Amino acid sequence: MKKILITISIVLLFFLLLGLVYFLFIQKKTPSQTINPPQDVFRIESSARNTTTSPKDFVMNDTVQQQAQRDLVQIDDTPVAGAAFFSLASSTATSTQQVIRFIRKENGNLYQYNRDSGEKTRLSNTTFPGIIKTLWFDAPDKVALQYINKDNELETYLATLVDGGLSGTFLEKNISASTSYKNTLVTAVSDTQGTTVTTRGSDGNSAQDIIRTPLGQILIPKVTKKAVYILSKPVSAFPGVLYSYSRTSSKEERVVGDVLGLTALPNNDGSWILYSSSANRKLQTFALNTKTRESIPLPITTLPEKCVWGEEPFVIYCGVPNNLPDVTYPESWYQGKVSFTDSLWRTNLETRVTTAVSFFDNDGPFDITNMKFTDNTLLFINKRDGTLWMQRL
Repeated sequence: MKKILITISIVLLFFLLLGLVYFLFIQKKTPSQTINPPQDVFRIESSARNTTTSPKDFVMNDTVQQQAQRDLVQIDDTPVAGAAFFSLASSTATSTQQVIRFIRKENGNLYQYNRDSGEKTRLSNTTFPGIIKTLWFDAPDKVALQYINKDNELETYLATLVDGGLSGTFLEKNISASTSYKNTLVTAVSDTQGTTVTTRGSDGNSAQDIIRTPLGQILIPKVTKKAVYILSKPVSAFPGVLYSYSRTSSKEERVVGDVLGLTALPNNDGSWILYSSSANRKLQTFALNTKTRESIPLPITTLPEKCVWGEEPFVIYCGVPNNLPDVTYPESWYQGKVSFTDSLWRTNLETRVTTAVSFFDNDGPFDITNMKFTDNTLLFINKRDGTLWMQRL
């Protein structure tokens, strides 16, 4: 018995000594593993905001001037179908007044809001119930209205403000995509073979087919003096493509392609393209310099539909979601399955500086869309309730 106890003690002592040797000599020679963040990103910490991950060559400034909180104005508290800025001659004809015109969804009435005085006036009482979209022209008394008729068809009505009413003409039904540029209306109609894009005047005359594409469903994110941009319908599961077509030669150029869930917004001279991708349910936002072909990941994550190009061709303002639910983009947002709570940011692509304009601490929540810019003023619709807002910068 005594021999057995001695043997067990020797075995235990052996393993104890073996463990001590490993700890003192072997483990100390194995360097500890340090996990460092990628060298191309850094983190901005804010006591009141979520952490933001940003490309290293951008500077993030999240200090908001208090004046920005006071310069937010609600223009209308009922849902609107669209709005636009206009500069009109004043009653004295010696100066101009800056106004905003908008259409209420519920009845299609046209209103005008004076940006400086805050006076709101109804300009028309013609009823068009259920307006879903408006398209505006340089001529302030002309507007295109779109709504769903009783047969579930999309109607497009080119209207002119005359003697307190809207009168005009209907275009073909079920226009699949549309936008306006100056006094030109650009529309798309799809069939089983593809899509035809047509331009016409704001009165509906001088229609001309300018593009025929095999793409079945498209958006027209931008029209400029030189080009018409065509975007394949954004779907997260399929690679999208953005084309530009010369308005003089009809030359086609593939600008961005093979990007899952692609949605895009070119600037006014085509020198920059803001676009987003949504591979693996992860939304990312980029800016493409079309001259250098450099694609820059931005320090903000948003959809181009929540942005507008600003006072310079390299400046952009965006509503940026504070949090992004784990869903497919952009269709979940299009279909209203998810709503955002946005902050407002300004990005200068030339200086690589992104600055917070407002966190909307005293108002909202805002899901920003249909943003317009002019003369240091932003106009946007809150997608949550359709109300119209103005932010002075």
